[in-house]
Formats: sequence, C-alpha cells, structure tokens
Amino acid sequence: IRHISEFPEEIRSLAESFNRMADAIAARDAALMKAVARQKALTREVHHRVCNNLQIVNSLMSLQSRRARTAAETAIFAEVQRRVTALGLVHSAIYQGDDLSSIKLDLLLKEA
Repeated sequence: IRHISEFPEEIRSLAESFNRMADAIAARDAALMKAVARQKALTREVHHRVCNNLQIVNSLMSLQSRRARTAAETAIFAEVQRRVTALGLVHSAIYQGDDLSSIKLDLLLKEA
C-alpha cells in the first residue's frame, strides 16, 4: 500500500504491517523459485549421469559379448543389453514428462 502518509495512524500502522507481510511473502516466493530452479538443475544433472552410466554399461556388455564362445552366451549378452536399453528408455520417458510420478506410454513406445 503506497501513499499512506495522509491516512490516520491506525490505518498507516495497518498498511505498514501489510507492506511488511507482502515484502516477506515476496522474499519467500523469490527464495522458493530459486530453490525450485536449483532442484530442476540438479535433477537434469542426475538424469544426464544416469543416462551416461547406462550407456557405459551397454558399451561394456557389447565389448564383453565379443568374447562369447557360443550362441547362447551371445544371446545372454544381447538380452542384458536390451534390458539396459529399456531402462534407459524408461528413465528418459520419466524425465521427458511433466509429472515424474507417471510415464507417458506414447513417448516410451516411440523410442522402442
């Protein structure tokens, strides 16, 4: 509330209290917005690291599969790679959506 000098003392006092509360709320909102932005940045970083780690696991499985001696061993490595790839797709689908508690199946199926 601005231009309160012409108001009676009680109203000025009430306006000053209101202004202090409004300033406190604005400061708290700014702090919360900053915290949310930091949390989003940290979440993106974790997502990036998880994706990188899954790619490394997949690469290691690929390298190891070259040492397979039988078709059964090759099939086992291929199955592990498919599962790791599936984990990566699910992880990406979770973080592409707006709601982290559910997965949009259309996004997951497009990638599969």
